[in-house]
Amino acid sequence: MATKINLRMLPSWDRPPTGKAAADDFSAVFLNFSEQVPMTIRERRELRKWTKFSNAPFGNPWGICDDTGWEMNFIDAYRIVVTKEIDDYLGYDPDDTREGVPF
Repeated sequence: MATKINLRMLPSWDRPPTGKAAADDFSAVFLNFSEQVPMTIRERRELRKWTKFSNAPFGNPWGICDDTGWEMNFIDAYRIVVTKEIDDYLGYDPDDTREGVPF
């Protein structure tokens, strides 16, 4: 769970930009990230929704971390969430040791 910070208590140079400056900054970050990380059209659309509200693409709303404890970027975490939803929908249990097709 993320810690809430009172932004008014930060010195002015540490405060994140707001208004049009913030939108321009996050649009640039979104474009740079989307050029470097291969993704599907749906993943790009979901990433755009996430960054639209001044969220960085280097974090995720689910708080999913990698094996070293660092928070995963949005796309990697999104892929995990979507895969789990598909597995739940199909009734696939990864701990099932029976042989053959799981359905």
